[in-house]
Amino acid sequence: MANTAIYLAERDATALPKRITAALTPVPRAEGSVAWSPDSKQIAFLSDAVKPASFSFYVVGTVRGRPRK
Repeated sequence: MANTAIYLAERDATALPKRITAALTPVPRAEGSVAWSPDSKQIAFLSDAVKPASFSFYVVGTVRGRPRK
């Protein structure tokens, strides 16, 4: 997985998709292996935001908030 991204879009597609990233800077990162929580309120994913090719597990709410490790 190299320089991949995760986007979240509303079903009605009237708004632009929102990028989901663990990176603090706008540098391309490898992010993927997405899994939804059973209630669809959170997304879990892997990201190498801290160090390239070293993946960590993150969780983020689908409505707002920063991903947390």
